[in-house]
Parts: sequence; structure tokens; C-alpha cells
Amino acid sequence: MQRLPTSIQQILSVSNDNLDGLSLIADKVNEVSHFDTVVNSVASDNSVIQSFRDEIAELRLELKRISRPRFRQSSRDRQENSKFRVRIVSNSGKSQLKRVCWYHRRFAQKAVKCVSPCDFQEN
Repeated sequence: MQRLPTSIQQILSVSNDNLDGLSLIADKVNEVSHFDTVVNSVASDNSVIQSFRDEIAELRLELKRISRPRFRQSSRDRQENSKFRVRIVSNSGKSQLKRVCWYHRRFAQKAVKCVSPCDFQEN
């Protein structure tokens, strides 16, 4: 009943018929009546909408700034992530540059994998 137009609800409210009887009365009233449909429209204030758009744009920029990947690494991370480390080995006063892969730095003689070029020499 609450889905019916208000004017038909008012007419049906004075009747004591059952639901089937009320539906017949509602159909007849609807056939003979010409109800004007009223549509309410709301005019929005463009300045309010624009301020929301501006705020959304600012939030998007802030979100992009926050979610950018960080490229800074600590010096320890850079050392652990590098595949090769150049070592200066001093043998009896002689200086040499040696490149040793991560596996040999980590496991020394027990290294199973080796990434070339690697200058590791077993003692």
C-alpha cells in the first residue's frame, strides 16, 4: 500500500475491504484519476562541487607521493645486494684488485654456485 500514490492511499484508508477489494478500488481510482507526477530536482552549488573536486585532486597527489617506491637503501643493503665486491688484497706489500662473487664471499671454499667473473682462489 505504501508504494501507491498518496492520494490513492488516502481514498483506500476509509475502506474496510480485504486486500483483494482494496486492490480493485485502487485500480479503478487510478483509471479515472489523472494524477500529475511531481519530480523534485535539486540544483547543486557549483562552488561546493568544485571544492570537492579540488580536494579529491589534492588527495590523489598526496597518495601518489606516499606510494612512490623508495629508492634509498642503506649502505649495508647496497653491499648485500651487489653481486660482486672488489677487494684489495695485499700480499707482501703488493696490492691487487680481486672480484669475488657473493657465493664465495658468503661460503668461501664451501660455495657450490659461482657467478663469473669471480677471482676466488682456494688456499
